[in-house]
Amino acid sequence: MPGLTKLASTIKNQGARAILQIFDAGRMSTPEALNGKQAVSASAVAAQHGNGKAKSAVPREMTVDDIHATIAAFGEATRRAIQAGFDGVELHGANLYLIQQFFSPHSNRRTDEYGGSREKRYTFIKELLASVFAAVDQYADRPFLVGYRFSPEEFTEPGITLDDTFYLVDQLAETRLDYLHVSLSNYDRKSRSTEYQDKSILAYLHDYLAGRKPLIGVGGVRNRQDVTGLLQNAEFAAVGQQLLVDPTWVQKLETGHDADMVTADFVDAIEYTHFNRPLYNFLVARYASEPNF
Repeated sequence: MPGLTKLASTIKNQGARAILQIFDAGRMSTPEALNGKQAVSASAVAAQHGNGKAKSAVPREMTVDDIHATIAAFGEATRRAIQAGFDGVELHGANLYLIQQFFSPHSNRRTDEYGGSREKRYTFIKELLASVFAAVDQYADRPFLVGYRFSPEEFTEPGITLDDTFYLVDQLAETRLDYLHVSLSNYDRKSRSTEYQDKSILAYLHDYLAGRKPLIGVGGVRNRQDVTGLLQNAEFAAVGQQLLVDPTWVQKLETGHDADMVTADFVDAIEYTHFNRPLYNFLVARYASEPNF
């Protein structure tokens, strides 16, 4: 809590809002993070690359008690975020992590109330949102945002399709969520489905939402043209990797110093940007692997 409180205060002391992303990696957890224990997931199915090769070890299928404990833990994480001074939480339901694992037909092969149809695969998310909002109602003494991040498609068969995501968006749009955040490698990426090739995934989602929730777009935002292009199909632009290698990028954008923006490939830019060793090692490993959409 002292570390989280200091982090929230540092983010906010120049007027920014501090939103804490919370997640459970599920079957994507590393053995080191679990002290050698077996990872858990909706079902005992290993994550796979798009080529069918295993991407993780086979997890243990969660019991109903495990599920209830995890849902309660998200509520407790939300309470801690509130008490540490954050202005909101973002539920990380993307990038193959546990929340996504319950919605995905690849990772969720359950036959109980948490698996099967889209409706049943959404049950975990519905109950998790109830837990988070219960914590907000009980502990927040100020406006407190709750957002939700999701990946629109998976590369496995079976896997989440854009049609599945339209169903998910419909459900989320009916909740108290303040915004949705779609995870994309490039903001103009097109769908894997032959049915949705007329425009980008982001454009399809923005049109489908039709103003029901604000949408955050992301992916490859590095210059003014990218910002303009993304904001044609989203209310907000998320910028991640560019800010790591170009911390004053926003100021350059605001003041018209576009020529000073870092344009080198990230794999090269990290070599001449100052990072502490843990972050540098993470980035080296990140750019040596394929994205986990």
